[in-house]
Amino acid sequence: MAKPQTTEIDTVRLGGAPATDKVQLRNFFLVTDIFGRPTGLEPDASLKLNANADGQFVFNEGGLDYTAANSFAAAAKTVQIFDEKMQQYLGKSIHWAFNEDQLGVAPNAGAKLPQPMPNAFYTRFALEEGGPEQGNLFFFDYPNAAGKSTSTGNSGEVVSHEAGHAILDALRPNYFTSMAFEAGAFHEAFGDMVSMLVGMENDQVLDKVVEQTGGDLSNPNILAELGEEMGKSIGREAVRDNRNNFKYVDPDTLPEDAPDSRLAREPHSFARIWTGAFYELMDAISDDYRAKGAEPKEALQKAAQEGWRLLVGQMDNATEGSFVTFRGMAEAMLEGDRKVNGGERQEMISKVFGGRNILPRGLNLDHGITASVERGELREMSFQLGDKFGDLAGVTVKAQNERGIFAADDEAIKQKALEKEVSRLAAKGDIFIPEEGHKPTLADFFRPDGSHYHAYLDRDANELKRVPLS
Repeated sequence: MAKPQTTEIDTVRLGGAPATDKVQLRNFFLVTDIFGRPTGLEPDASLKLNANADGQFVFNEGGLDYTAANSFAAAAKTVQIFDEKMQQYLGKSIHWAFNEDQLGVAPNAGAKLPQPMPNAFYTRFALEEGGPEQGNLFFFDYPNAAGKSTSTGNSGEVVSHEAGHAILDALRPNYFTSMAFEAGAFHEAFGDMVSMLVGMENDQVLDKVVEQTGGDLSNPNILAELGEEMGKSIGREAVRDNRNNFKYVDPDTLPEDAPDSRLAREPHSFARIWTGAFYELMDAISDDYRAKGAEPKEALQKAAQEGWRLLVGQMDNATEGSFVTFRGMAEAMLEGDRKVNGGERQEMISKVFGGRNILPRGLNLDHGITASVERGELREMSFQLGDKFGDLAGVTVKAQNERGIFAADDEAIKQKALEKEVSRLAAKGDIFIPEEGHKPTLADFFRPDGSHYHAYLDRDANELKRVPLS
């Protein structure tokens, strides 16, 4: 029998379902028909965690209760840390994008699936038509490299990444529903940044990183690799490696699929440009502290605190609209650095993100942020797809457009970009089109292999919408 493990869960309330003010344990099963096609979500009232007499949650590794405690604790801790940073630096708090006070965590969502699904995702959805919208994280079992069953919920990095999706949805809900390509890619990068910074809050992680690198993050280390165990199960060293040299290019020039060593026009792949830049920035900040006399671990801790300030400051100054660009987000980080970090890293941000072709090289910082980041009026733009879209002709596409105060009316340009994205999704068979009279549910968005569509037709509204999964 494996040695019992203790999981600490802060401010837990007992009653069968651990919960904090913002997170609760709430399992659902993804269920299928006899052909393995997902058909719906089934609430699971049976999953409970009970503390020992001393109030601790102690479970044997490999059991469902062990996974439930791990996934809940990691999600709750991630949300707690981010909320504390927001309160500390902005005087604000997280308010979820859905109609509940608590984010749900489903650690055993794949128990009724006919085959393993090495996957995890965040969604907000109504369990019943007309019912309240809920937000939930879902984790699934899969065979690890040793052939033993484990869960994506046992990886703190994966859980923090998915919780990051929920947090970004709370801060900027239009990103989650956006059809714009870079909005989806930034969503993935944001999850990676949150996972990275949460890891840097852990003394054991930092001790190991110092052992591996001497404090120089340009060397291989556990902080750079996201989801090593899950990665090995799908033939990689990790799900993603933040140590990379990818540079921004027009995503329309990229192939739809590519090996891990190259970029593809796919959100997870393209996100590596941004995540790599942020990781490089953390490396540069840590190096700066070491050059000024800080010990390696102290330098990493100080870099992490600046990383939090830059991240929450960036999001406080980022567009609220649907149209997200990596350049716009980098400009928002420069503004966040000014407002929350005393402007300490203007040149460093400009150099790192300029080197990645996200910002123009040699950006003039003396005149402040460019006009494209100035906050403008948020208004809905709407258009109908033309005859060339076949079965989708006449279908409406909507977006929230935040026009820059000094920017010309760019709706025509943005409409063309959205039309191009719809064409691409349609060509890939990545749009779910339900039969007449059928109202799609969350289960409809999954294929039997566990992958999901990225857009769907809402026949009632005659509107093309983004599938609510990240």
